[in-house]
Amino acid sequence: MQGFDVEDYFTAELIEGLAGELAALFAADSRSGIDSVDGILAQRASEPHSRHYIYAIAADAYRMAGVDGVRALASQVRSNTRGTARAYCLRALWRLANGNLPRVFSKIVRAPVAPEVQAASHVAISDLVVDSLGDLELARTFWGEFSRTDLGADPPLALFYVKLAGESQFTLTDKLVTDLEYLISQDLPEAEYQGFLTSNPSLLDVTAAEVRPLAPLGLEFKTDFVLRRHDGRYIVVEIEKPQDRLFTKGADFTKEFTHAVGQVLDFQQWVAENNPYAAKHFPGITTPDGIVILGRRSELDERRTRKLERWQFNSRAIEVLTFDDLAVRARYVLGSLRSSP
Repeated sequence: MQGFDVEDYFTAELIEGLAGELAALFAADSRSGIDSVDGILAQRASEPHSRHYIYAIAADAYRMAGVDGVRALASQVRSNTRGTARAYCLRALWRLANGNLPRVFSKIVRAPVAPEVQAASHVAISDLVVDSLGDLELARTFWGEFSRTDLGADPPLALFYVKLAGESQFTLTDKLVTDLEYLISQDLPEAEYQGFLTSNPSLLDVTAAEVRPLAPLGLEFKTDFVLRRHDGRYIVVEIEKPQDRLFTKGADFTKEFTHAVGQVLDFQQWVAENNPYAAKHFPGITTPDGIVILGRRSELDERRTRKLERWQFNSRAIEVLTFDDLAVRARYVLGSLRSSP
């Protein structure tokens, strides 16, 4: 990896020269290019403000690493602690999602944005919009861009954001979460929990584009829920009851747990074996992820928590949530909204 010190680039000519250096580095080894740009964006650029242009060039340079560069851009938008660097990465990602090249690199790398890079950028920025509804810092990064008018030929990011966010299942109130918490504390038939979540799908996924309850998979299966996210990904959901336990006294998984997981595996296998038919009813479905919801967080001591985390690590296509997790997530989203300006 080649190291770059942002303090070495203190004139417009030197900053412009950085683009050529990065282009040569990416041409030789895209992985080293990504690592070097990561290093630039981790540094603090001092005044004058023109030095922040270094962040713009660095963010745009990710484009030369193709889809891997898109992933790196999205990661910077999520995790970089410097607001200016995050903003430039978001702008670069938005340009790529619209098939537009940054001016400085269009002089060096004349090839148009590849279709797979544009598609990956669109998916990445859609995911960031969805995730920002529950992440205040990420939301502020978007809000800071809404008033900008210097994005050239790109359509307004604000319109894209509002449209995508407005299509979500977002309806959360204090009373709704309180009602969920009360329901969790009761020992009721599973149908009661199914009915409550059917009436209030935002508790399952506040940013889902569509939630289908009791969705049939052919004649063989019927899922408790099928979620469709804005990027076209599907999730099959199996719920049990809050009173069903995840573990036995001996810290083995219970029959309720294994049954619920087995149901999700059956759903996923059915979609794989009957994909053309499944796609007629769930357009674009390929390999859905799964969610199992059962039990209470209070039953999980340290040993059982570690075991569940290990199971989750080994089974990345199926997420296990307790009913308490649903309430905690909803409370977090509400708190994020209230603390926003």
